[in-house]
Amino acid sequence: MKAALFALAAGFALLALSADAAELRANPQASGPSVTFGDLFTDAGAAAAKPIAPAPAPGAEGVYSARFIAAAAQAEGIQWSPPPGMDAIRVSRRIDNARAASAAAYRQGGVSRADAVIRTNDAVTVNYIAGGVRLTLRGRALSPAAKGESVRVLNLQSNRTIDAIAEGPGAASIAATGS
Repeated sequence: MKAALFALAAGFALLALSADAAELRANPQASGPSVTFGDLFTDAGAAAAKPIAPAPAPGAEGVYSARFIAAAAQAEGIQWSPPPGMDAIRVSRRIDNARAASAAAYRQGGVSRADAVIRTNDAVTVNYIAGGVRLTLRGRALSPAAKGESVRVLNLQSNRTIDAIAEGPGAASIAATGS
């Protein structure tokens, strides 16, 4: 009797785990300036609106490490792992019709002053997140950005330019994308 109950409980647990497993969209498309869990997975739950990485430019395609996506998903409680042989995930970005008229300005960092949380030449603290490790660096914004949008930042120590996601006034983050 105990063995039958255990087998039944194990079966329900396995069914629950498979029901919680997220499914990667067939053709992931970023709907905004950041690639979100909802852009990638059909059932991302509460994490659907959370950004993972800067999105490619409108009308372009970006390539993201499948291992990085799996680690980010796991950190948010999303059960997904890449199938064997999948090394990268291609994500395209739609062109928002409302912004199509101002696409040239947008590509050049044309964020309205009212929406910008980071302005060109602002001091920016960038949090770099890799697995469970968080590093902080200081930089200078090379472009304006609204919250959740991609911002170009000059790392003051290495003198290299990086892309990050604007989090608020003087704050941005970047997640590791290496495989």
